[in-house]
Amino acid sequence: IIDELERCQKLNGGKWIGSIPEKLFHKLERGEYIWSPQYTVHKTLMGLLDAYVNTGYKLALEIIDSLSDWYVQWVDSLTDTPWVVVKGEAGGMLEIWARLYKLTGEAKYLSLAKSYSIYSNFTTLEQGGDALTNNHANASIPEAHGAAMMYEATGDEKWLNITKLFWKCAIIDRESYVTGGQNAGEFWITPGHFYEAMGERNQEFCTMYNMVRLADYLLRFTGDSEYSDYIERALYNAFASQQNKITGMPTYFLPLRADSRKKW
Repeated sequence: IIDELERCQKLNGGKWIGSIPEKLFHKLERGEYIWSPQYTVHKTLMGLLDAYVNTGYKLALEIIDSLSDWYVQWVDSLTDTPWVVVKGEAGGMLEIWARLYKLTGEAKYLSLAKSYSIYSNFTTLEQGGDALTNNHANASIPEAHGAAMMYEATGDEKWLNITKLFWKCAIIDRESYVTGGQNAGEFWITPGHFYEAMGERNQEFCTMYNMVRLADYLLRFTGDSEYSDYIERALYNAFASQQNKITGMPTYFLPLRADSRKKW
């Protein structure tokens, strides 16, 4: 697969590689509707990076290196609209660039990471505000993963503080359903209004997975049992309760309204 991706990359000019054309990113620039192009390409980047880390196949990293040059040019071109970098569900991109900086030490990855961190919800968190209510849950949690990886890659305590502030805003400052979740219809619920949001579309499964990933970062950084306790509860109240024991299929949402039924 990686060899074929290299062929595609070379035929497309040597930089871009993805399951969507790069012209879709220009829709983001123009403010036109386009569903989550950065979320989509992030999966290719993450797959390539994991392939390199887990197998040592250097071609995977070389493909990323060339693709990152496309991103450098794209970010540099956004002189009038630099905030566009966080559009299209770009939350996971910060973690990728930080991982690549930690792995290679190349300055361009740190530069990309900083570009992707500026227009996130971090400023609101640092100012003590509620950065999450009514925000898209699964677009914001990966930003916290990125902050955690920035701490891991740079050692700068600022990033650890942001990661902890996100956890505080998501878990400590707002209640959770008995099943562990804090969202409905993909969005964070306003603290104190969880009863209003009970329905067929509670607790998006991928948000629980991503919060466990965040707890794993914080557990490794601090050794605090608060995070291992959270992981243990989530494995029972989210993972087990949202997975069909026979087929293995998950529920996209966990319905909490009385007389509701799980849909696999």
